[in-house]
Amino acid sequence: MEHPLFCYGTLRQPEVQVALFGRTVPTVEDSLPGYRLEWLQITDPEVVLTSGSDLHPILRRGAASDSVDGVRLELSDAELLRADRYEVDDYVRRTAMLASGAWAWVYVAADDTLAELVRQDCTLKDLVEAVRSLPYGRPSHQTVQSMIREGRGTCSTKHLFLARELGRRFPQTAPKIMHRVYTMSSDEARRLFGATAAGVVPVQGLTDVHRYLTAIVAGERITLDVTFPGAPWDGSSPLPLACGPGQDFPAGNRPDAEKRALEQRFCDPLVREPFIHALTVNNTRLCDAS
Repeated sequence: MEHPLFCYGTLRQPEVQVALFGRTVPTVEDSLPGYRLEWLQITDPEVVLTSGSDLHPILRRGAASDSVDGVRLELSDAELLRADRYEVDDYVRRTAMLASGAWAWVYVAADDTLAELVRQDCTLKDLVEAVRSLPYGRPSHQTVQSMIREGRGTCSTKHLFLARELGRRFPQTAPKIMHRVYTMSSDEARRLFGATAAGVVPVQGLTDVHRYLTAIVAGERITLDVTFPGAPWDGSSPLPLACGPGQDFPAGNRPDAEKRALEQRFCDPLVREPFIHALTVNNTRLCDAS
């Protein structure tokens, strides 16, 4: 699977590409509107050694008239994960629409993304995309506050936060939290999440409880699953579920307690916990670029 990545800094350098990917990667010139560049002091000695510099550019939201020139690369699953490991924690990978009309992954300032979560004047689309772009991983406490503070979340914290914010900022969307009990096979885990996650799924499959939302957008009630990043949302179409078919349970006034009760009823923690750990180690689902 090939993944488009917009590069504007050291990942454009042939010597950095060879060090990370073992090859120089063909590039296509492009630009990213609505962003501006700042400079970041890098303290990770391995990154400095690879790039040859302790100053790296970093993208931040700018004015509509701003634009940053760069190139578009096509990377494999493994190469994209190597790029993730190369970028320090000040960066987060999210999707963006380029000036050419193509979409691509791009590394932007992590604190910009977190600020967007609480910015009161953001659009519905911006809010949904900001939550989606948070890396997958359990915060130290399974709370919205820990998710925002640590910049990572799971289906539970991401959708709890999004449901509350949609209800407060965009009440016309009438968000509803849903819990789906489903069974995933090893083959399905490989298709959705890759070999690492598939390797911990037993032969009989894995039963899990997945949280997602439904909301009214453009007059239609649609599914919104922001667990993992993906191709940019168009602002009106459903965001597909990051799980297979199963039985849905609408959440009531105590969604966390209700999800825990479903997990106790249907899930084997000795099977489920290694699967969640595998997703966290990967840090993100690699989105299908098609």
